[in-house]
Amino acid sequence: MAASKPVEPQGGPGIPHWKVALAVGAPLLLGAGALYLWSRRSKSKRDGQRRTPEGRASPVPNKSSPSQEPEPPQELSPLERAQAAKNKGNKYFKAGKYDQAIQCYTEAISLCPSEKKVDLSTFYQNRAAAYEQQQTWKEVVQDCTKAVELNPRYVKALFRRAKAHERLDNKKECLEDVTAVCILEGFQNQHSMLLADKVLKLLGKEKAKEKYKNREPLMPSPQFIKSYFSSFTDDIISQPLQKGEKSDEDKDKEGEASVVKEKSGYLKAKQYMEEENYDKIISECTKEVEASGKYIAEALLLRATFYLLIGNASAAKPDLDQVVSMEECNVKLRANALIKRGSMYMQQQQPMLSTQDFNMAADIDPQNADVYHHRGQLKILLDQVEEAVSDFDECIRLRPDSALAQAQKCFALYRKAYTGSNPIQIKAAMKGFEDVIKLFPKCAEGYALYAQALTDQQQFGKADEMYDKCIDLEPDNATTYVHKGLKAKELKEEWHMLELQKTLDFIASWLITDDLRRDGLIMAASKPVEPQGGPGIPHWKVALAVGAPLLLGAGALYLWSRRSKSKRDGQRRTPEGRASPVPNKSSPSQEPEPPQELSPLERAQAAKNKGNKYFKAGKYDQAIQCYTEAISLCPSEKKVDLSTFYQNRAAAYEQQQTWKEVVQDCTKAVELNPRYVKALFRRAKAHERLDNKKECLEDVTAVCILEGFQNQHSMLLADKVLKLLGKEKAKEKYKNREPLMPSPQFIKSYFSSFTDDIISQPQQKGEKSDEDKDKEGEASVVKEKSGYLKAKQYMEEENYDKIISECTKEVEASGKYIAEALLLRATFYLLIGNASAAKPDLDQVVSMEECNVKLRANALIKRGSMYMQQQQPMLSTQDFNMAADIDPQNADVYHHRGQLKILLDQVEEAVSDFDECIRLRPDSALAQAQKCFALYRKAYTGSNPIQIKAAMKGFEDVIKLFPKCAEGYALYAQALTDQQQFGKADEMYDKCIDLEPDNATTYVHKGLLQLQWKQDLDKGLELISKAIEIDNKCDFAYETMGTIEVQRGNLDKAIDMFNKAINLAKSEMEMAHLYSLCDAAYAQTEVANKYGLKPPTL
Repeated sequence: MAASKPVEPQGGPGIPHWKVALAVGAPLLLGAGALYLWSRRSKSKRDGQRRTPEGRASPVPNKSSPSQEPEPPQELSPLERAQAAKNKGNKYFKAGKYDQAIQCYTEAISLCPSEKKVDLSTFYQNRAAAYEQQQTWKEVVQDCTKAVELNPRYVKALFRRAKAHERLDNKKECLEDVTAVCILEGFQNQHSMLLADKVLKLLGKEKAKEKYKNREPLMPSPQFIKSYFSSFTDDIISQPLQKGEKSDEDKDKEGEASVVKEKSGYLKAKQYMEEENYDKIISECTKEVEASGKYIAEALLLRATFYLLIGNASAAKPDLDQVVSMEECNVKLRANALIKRGSMYMQQQQPMLSTQDFNMAADIDPQNADVYHHRGQLKILLDQVEEAVSDFDECIRLRPDSALAQAQKCFALYRKAYTGSNPIQIKAAMKGFEDVIKLFPKCAEGYALYAQALTDQQQFGKADEMYDKCIDLEPDNATTYVHKGLKAKELKEEWHMLELQKTLDFIASWLITDDLRRDGLIMAASKPVEPQGGPGIPHWKVALAVGAPLLLGAGALYLWSRRSKSKRDGQRRTPEGRASPVPNKSSPSQEPEPPQELSPLERAQAAKNKGNKYFKAGKYDQAIQCYTEAISLCPSEKKVDLSTFYQNRAAAYEQQQTWKEVVQDCTKAVELNPRYVKALFRRAKAHERLDNKKECLEDVTAVCILEGFQNQHSMLLADKVLKLLGKEKAKEKYKNREPLMPSPQFIKSYFSSFTDDIISQPQQKGEKSDEDKDKEGEASVVKEKSGYLKAKQYMEEENYDKIISECTKEVEASGKYIAEALLLRATFYLLIGNASAAKPDLDQVVSMEECNVKLRANALIKRGSMYMQQQQPMLSTQDFNMAADIDPQNADVYHHRGQLKILLDQVEEAVSDFDECIRLRPDSALAQAQKCFALYRKAYTGSNPIQIKAAMKGFEDVIKLFPKCAEGYALYAQALTDQQQFGKADEMYDKCIDLEPDNATTYVHKGLLQLQWKQDLDKGLELISKAIEIDNKCDFAYETMGTIEVQRGNLDKAIDMFNKAINLAKSEMEMAHLYSLCDAAYAQTEVANKYGLKPPTL
């Protein structure tokens, strides 16, 4: 699925690009696309123990010891006995014997020394896991609390306690724990984020229900009210009061105004409106209504409008209903009531009812421009941009002077172009904005919406000018100051505190002007500003309401999957959009079967409604019978209704877990309604249960496209299936793949990352004899043939394919250089991606205590890198630590361990390791550059502008000190790209290319820069193609090319690129990631062929 999204140079699935960048020119065989980072906790090294891949400790049996007793031997320390008890508990846990597991964990807790806090916290957390299986939630909370007291950042314990609190209905405590988890995980884990979202919604719903019921109505600010009424042009109640207002007899005579012959509450209310004395309007309107005055319809509508403005929708609805039903009153009043009731329904998350009201308003008053203007805004919120533009056009045809409709049409066209990544249409939309503000220079909303579009395009200076124009025209509009303040924060990419303070000053100063918005601003200010979106309605949709708020609660609006429904007489809509017959008061008591006079469709609907009741009651057999009856009764031409009945029956089958029937009924529903999201997603889940991964992927891909990649549930299922498919295919492919030697440039870059590696040193003349090996600087003739020395000669000649076979000769002959030969052979096994063959050689070198310590340390570094590639960071860390123990003066150990720490997000420790490497080897340019990059990332993620500046200065120093170090320029270019200093970043990549013209990776990065900087697709692709020309084994180039082709809609070419990358993958995990991308592209091809669905393209 990632392949279907726009290229994001700063991140993506797996390890962010900045971490991958650390390996530019020094690939450590760490599969960047496949690496998973665990929650880590420190563990003391223990003699006589080994680590399993899961990080557990288990005693190494002593060959001379007697047979194992049930209890740990007396000579074990208390901590070792505790660990043994815990390991025993783990076995019981895996076997589902939770009582025995709890006993073992309890024993471990009692044995563990109190100062061993991390171990003790693990034992408590393990016992909590066992209690969780028994659903004894209070015990889970108690043990997790102990674990967290001992280890406050223990993510597993915090998350387990959060889930237990959820089961105990302790929402506040659950929210606190899951919030801590989200922060510790950097908001990267979907499970914890979904739980947080769920609890927040439940808490919000509970509190809002109580608060809203007892709240004091609050009148908005005068500016808000004036902005609201300015969005109507055909609203009688908002028109200025004529002198004395027209008498009842003269109402229909245009332009005349005579004295009112009696007192009128409505006319008094209108007078208060002109005086901005809004608090008295409702009471005056009530007087008119109670007196059944001449202006009763107008009074009802005005009162309803102010009920809506103070947030009392329950009081507004009866008034609006009454006006709508008054067929004898002015049609403009009825149409206006329908517009306002439609907006109210949308706020209440009932888009079907909302749409009905707007359509009815258009039917009864087709010449009313307000209907099309406000319905256009509704369509925007429902992502129906084409229909929105059509409505704005009709509004403009009826009212050519409607500046707001002109501006909002431009904005709708702009968003369509922007989300579709269409630069020509974007340019046209921006030109449209220019035309609008020229034509309507007094329209503040035109400047505001243009400013939003300019901000999207990062034209911050011009956007700022537009907001200033708004402020000049409407100095009392608080919303504009907020947008200008947020823009000020975006303007500086380095997040200078001065700019942040400016933002806060703008917002704070105008809270006084419009205190109605205070609560909303406090919540908004707690999240990072994301101009293009965020939770709820994106900012661009909220922007449509600048100066024309429609009482649509943007933060709370949910957008449903919509399907068209024909309106039916004698029926009403429930909030779920179901139709149910309206009882006829004169009809006899209801019979079990629908009356004969009902049409076949109405009888089918009645059967469906009956089925819905059985479904809700958990009576799925009866529900299925009713839905089957509905299917048989429904006319075949009523495809949408028929598809609903099939989908409902599939839902009942789903509850019975009869997955084949679910698939069959959903298939019928989709055949009738190919874009039926519910049916597609239900079928996807059923295919998952049936292990039909390919079919599941196709369906969930269609769902993701139809939902605009906004629904976390469907995206998580797609991600899950893609990973499973990728893993399965990679396992089979990798097992039977032909080993492939990387390019000479890749191999040279790899070896250049070592400075203390004996096997990569140039061969001395004749190489040293065995007798003279330890005498530095001497070189004498070898007395016999050596496979290892021949392999070294092939290395210098870049004849890499013959190296493994020559090393094998040395090993089989038990020659003098057996340790060197094993290490060199293992290194090339790693380079061709054969880790299973490399590991025995590396293990043997590590165990050869008599051989040169440099060889053993190098073997440990390479085995540690291999473990990291295999997602075993504990084993990897152990190997690097052991290398540091046996060869503390080896700079390579600290350099490569620093990179490991970066991948594990342990930046402080990484910097410390780079420092030690530099102390030992001050000429290590790569370590200097990578230290700068680590410091930069720490400063950037911490939003510390002073530290960012220092890190950038560090890069300048490094490239001055080491002008021949290509990696220094490459890493500096990555940092400059982050800072949007694209021109300078481009210069740095050019320096890299000058130094290493055969390094394909640099061309790929430079190509991606062209896309981000200039949106120059042709130039970007040209550079990536150049990378492939230079190195046809560069899998990164093929992967990137494939990703771009997906976004361009060239799916067949993308699949070809991904397949080429798959054949070049250096690890099974990397191959699995590439298969996921390929399968995502293939699924999109299938979906496009079946349903005509395509995601947005570049």
